[in-house]
Amino acid sequence: MVFFQSRHCFLTLFFCLSFGLILAINIGNISFQGISGIEETELFKASGLQKGQEYNPELISNATSNLYKYLQNKGRYFVWISSPELIPEDEGTVSLLFKMQEKAPSDEVKIRFQGMQYFSEAKLFQLLLLSPERNYHLNQLSRIMQQTLSLYQSRGYLFTKVELDSLVWEEALSAYIGIDEGKPLRVKNYIFKGNKVTKDKTLLHLSGLENIDLITPEVLTQAEENIQRKSYIRNCNVEPVNENTLLINIEEGKMTYLEGVLGMNRINEELKLSGQIRLQFLNLWGTDRAIKLFWKQIPTSNSELSLAYHESGIPGIPIAGDIELYRAQQDSTWIKTRGSLEIYYQMLKHSLGIELATESLNPGARRPAIINKEKAQSIGAFWNYSNYAGGVNPYKGMEMKFLYRLTGSNLTKHLYGATEAGVKGYIPVKNRFVGFIGAEIRNLENKNAELWQQYKMGGYGTLRGYYEDEFSSFRLAWINYELRYRLNPDSRIYLLFDQGFLGKEKNKLKTDLFGLGFGMKINTRLGILGLEYALGYRDKHFANLDSGMIHLGLDVAF
Repeated sequence: MVFFQSRHCFLTLFFCLSFGLILAINIGNISFQGISGIEETELFKASGLQKGQEYNPELISNATSNLYKYLQNKGRYFVWISSPELIPEDEGTVSLLFKMQEKAPSDEVKIRFQGMQYFSEAKLFQLLLLSPERNYHLNQLSRIMQQTLSLYQSRGYLFTKVELDSLVWEEALSAYIGIDEGKPLRVKNYIFKGNKVTKDKTLLHLSGLENIDLITPEVLTQAEENIQRKSYIRNCNVEPVNENTLLINIEEGKMTYLEGVLGMNRINEELKLSGQIRLQFLNLWGTDRAIKLFWKQIPTSNSELSLAYHESGIPGIPIAGDIELYRAQQDSTWIKTRGSLEIYYQMLKHSLGIELATESLNPGARRPAIINKEKAQSIGAFWNYSNYAGGVNPYKGMEMKFLYRLTGSNLTKHLYGATEAGVKGYIPVKNRFVGFIGAEIRNLENKNAELWQQYKMGGYGTLRGYYEDEFSSFRLAWINYELRYRLNPDSRIYLLFDQGFLGKEKNKLKTDLFGLGFGMKINTRLGILGLEYALGYRDKHFANLDSGMIHLGLDVAF
């Protein structure tokens, strides 16, 4: 009886495969023999076959070709694959058994290139640091082909294809690598998608591509990051359509932001509140122009107010500018006003510019006045560098800035300089963990500077765990360390550790300033909710838990 059933299956299979008219045959189990070091599940996936598919010779031929390509990419160039053995299962179903045999005449090959026009073979060997006389192991072929592809792409040939054409025994084994160069990307046309408010020319201006002749994968990536760095752009994709056309596809977000931060500090056993508000109108008229308003109030009766305007410039000319009006008041002691203008030249990752400013100091309402009226002018030069990915929640890259300023006033007989520098680094650790390191330094070349001239440190954004603007000096610095866990592109939780450095008389430096705590930024329906809690290091120990500094913030977009 068993023999009769088996015979019946074979007869059914024969007639179906011969004529293809009587009954359709479906593929059942798929198995592989004769190859070591590769999981059978990987071979099954590479074949492109699926259980339940209808059997046909063309399908099997394509599967065999797919397997050859997969094995070659794995460095297995001498594998012979037989036509699959057909094993009847149930009526109308057949299993496939692919038998493979691997036998290499040699493990080493000489490299040969063919199909090039842009490079000669000798030039390729030179640029790739290879030798036409040297033997290379078969396992190195994949890496060499990838290096060849990267070389062409770095020269603007984004459509280049690099494949192994053949392996030929010529006294020794030779690997012929075929190169289809395609054409270099020379952008003449741009296609814009997704921008309902932002103008096409604004997006091109933001990308940094306006004055770039050589388009490489690195340039395209940087252009994406430049655009996505704007808070009103949620997502961006820049990719070539053909040899002379680029597609810039974006997803716009909200363009008006209101950020409020409430600080709670305990001073002399009394709870004191501080706060700051930032209002931003971004991408006005779709041109990236912006108006920003900032206000800050701290428990020491010190308040700050600023109004800033960003001018994105003229499309096609990589020059932009910022104007800021600033006012600070120290209770009834003094009032400081400042107006500044920044003009800078923008490149793909860098910006270079100059700063012009004028400021004045006037006595407050306090009588008798304890300061003299003063006016000062300054000129400075600055450099900024941005190369990070992740928008508002970066996961890799860095930022740097440097400024040097010369200031003179009606009360001083000479100019004095000031240096401001900072760096931020985002380091992918593992999975969703990101390490953050930020450092800022401020140095005023006037050790006898008055309080209103000195730099300030402490609290939110500088040295957490201390009062707002608790420390003042002609020289100070701080370092922020964070271990972040990215919940999603807009949210994170993190541990924080800060250290501050405070310049004192006789070139002494106070270094025992530490902050320790945790924080989070969570995207909610109302907006991005922020919370930070930190303890400051005082009198050789960290403060008690109930004396920690709390900052609660909400960033609303509308």
